[in-house]
Parts: sequence; structure tokens; C-alpha cells
Amino acid sequence: MKNKNKTKANIQIFIESGRINILLHMTFLLLSVLFFCNFCVKTYNSKNALPLYERYLAALCVSTLYANLVKALRLYILLFGRNFTVAAYGLQYIKTAFVSLLLPLKTGELYRGYCMGQMIGSIADGYAVVLLDRFVDTLALVTVVFAAVIFWQIKLAAIYIVFASFLILLMIAYGMFQPLYQYWNHFLIFHKSSENVLFCLAVLEACRHSFEGIKRLVRGRFAALYVLSVSAWAAEIAVLSTQRAFRGTAWLSSYLTNLLSGIFQPDTAVYLSACLACLIGFRIALFFYMHMGRNNENNCSL
Repeated sequence: MKNKNKTKANIQIFIESGRINILLHMTFLLLSVLFFCNFCVKTYNSKNALPLYERYLAALCVSTLYANLVKALRLYILLFGRNFTVAAYGLQYIKTAFVSLLLPLKTGELYRGYCMGQMIGSIADGYAVVLLDRFVDTLALVTVVFAAVIFWQIKLAAIYIVFASFLILLMIAYGMFQPLYQYWNHFLIFHKSSENVLFCLAVLEACRHSFEGIKRLVRGRFAALYVLSVSAWAAEIAVLSTQRAFRGTAWLSSYLTNLLSGIFQPDTAVYLSACLACLIGFRIALFFYMHMGRNNENNCSL
């Protein structure tokens, strides 16, 4: 009787988790569609104000393609060694990039962490990898912006001070995790005994597992990922400086701030359109890649 009740409880938990999973996917995808429709309407209404210079558009397409390839490659390198296929990663990346591109303030990264966690079989590891990916990208952006402040004397927006503070806090947390983990693990084991303590120990162990994974990634891949990210941001900002509308320091600072915060402007609309075009191109390339793979399997089976 107990086994039957336990089986029913497990089935119910599985059903509920499946419903939550569907609800989460539908919520983020619906929000993305709504923001995409809003983006299309605003772009159409401001089409006369878009900077459509041939030389600028050509350079923007090249830099956007390079930046998106770097983003996809960076996350793939962080996930490398896990149990997933290139096709599965491509599908997840394109879907989550679409969401992250359209939702403001990078809230789409919450969805990316969940999807990547599902793909590799660990939600905690998925969020840890995405957090490290965001850390590398933000560090590269802050590096390029501060370099622009020094050499171009652009006005430093408040958001970059926030980003720099966030990076410093993450570095401090990373450096202090090991002693804090040892202290609290010892305290919970030897000083308390209850169900809440067991839960806290489980959470602490999950954090330690994610920390060890991040530590391995940082040790072997961080430098290469950082250089790639800096090159992508530098290429993008270099292209922006060729635009006729580029006038001094305030414009670039305003452009990057609007791009990160999701505020619509005609110049950011051009960049977002180029990114969406890249994602569509990636999806078409992935379709042919998967189609060729199926044909090779069929030929082998014959």
C-alpha cells in the first residue's frame, strides 16, 4: 500500500513539474512574441529615422555576425564536455537568444539558464554556466567601455558603474565562497539537527557543486573567452563610430545604455534587426545540418 501511494505521489510530482515546464516555456515565448510585435510596429513607424547608410549597414552586418558567432561559441565552450549534441545546442541557443534579445534588461537570461539546464540534465549547472557567460560578456563590455572613456573621453553612464560594482561583488563572492562553505557546513553538521538543517545542507552542497564546476571552467577557459568577448564588443563599437550620426561621446554612451535596457531607438532597431537576421540565418544553417545528418544516417543504414 505504501509503495502504491509513493508511486502515485511520484506520478503527481512528475505531472506537476511537466505543467510548470510547459507554463514556463509558454510564458517566455509569449512575452517574446509580444515584444517582437511591439518592436516591428515601432520600427515601421520610425523607418524614416533609421540610419540606412550602405557602408554602415555592410559593416554592421559583418560585426553583428561575428558578435553572434562569438556568443554562440562562448556558451558552447562553457558547456563543452556535457552530454548534448551540436543540433540540440543549436536549437536551444537560437530559441533562448531570440528571447534574450527581445526581453528588456537581459531577463531572457533566466530562460536561457533553465533551457540549458534542461539540456545538460542539471538546472543548477545550467544557471551557473549562464551566469559565468554573463560575467565574461559584462567584463568584456566594461573593459571596452572604460577603454573608450580613457581614449575617446566618452561620458560614462551610470549603468556601467553598476555593472562594474556587480562584477566586483561577484569576484568577492567567488573568492570568499570556499571559507564560507567550510564554516557553514561545519556549523550545520555539528551544531544543529532538524529537517531545515538537512535542507540547508542540500542547498549548500548544490552551491558547492556549481562552484566547483565554475572553478574548473574559469581555470581552463576564461582567458580565451574573455579575449573573444572583448574582440566582439570592440568590433561592434568600432562599427558604430563609422556611422554619420556618431557625434562625440554622449551618443555612444546613450546607444549602449538603450541597447542593454531595452529602450527602443531607431539606431538600436538597426542592430536588433541585424541580430534577428543572424538568428534566422543560424536556424536555416542548422536545418540543413540536421537534414544532412539524417541523410547520412539513412545511407549508412542502407
